[in-house]
Amino acid sequence: MKIKNLLKKLPVITAGAGAFITAGTQYAYADANGALNQAKDNVINQIKPIVNTVVVPVIDVVLVAILCVLIAKAVASYKRGVEIELLGIILMVAGITLVTTFPVWGWALIG
Repeated sequence: MKIKNLLKKLPVITAGAGAFITAGTQYAYADANGALNQAKDNVINQIKPIVNTVVVPVIDVVLVAILCVLIAKAVASYKRGVEIELLGIILMVAGITLVTTFPVWGWALIG
């Protein structure tokens, strides 16, 4: 007899339990975005000093070395009377400017 009563009430019990579980997980799904944003902020806060103090200066030094080579080639071409290619020099100056100013505009762009 008790089993019949329990079986009759089973759909109501499962529906109630399902509603309870669903209501409890809705908050977890809604908070996933907040957790991802917090993780992104933590990673950016760890990476930002390394990029600003190590990566940007190293890239700047490499670009300045390439710029010196391009200027030396342009001077040698000028002395030989050959046409000078300024596009590489202009692009290197633009690249150095972008890389040097990255900490100002880059982190604002990343968020």
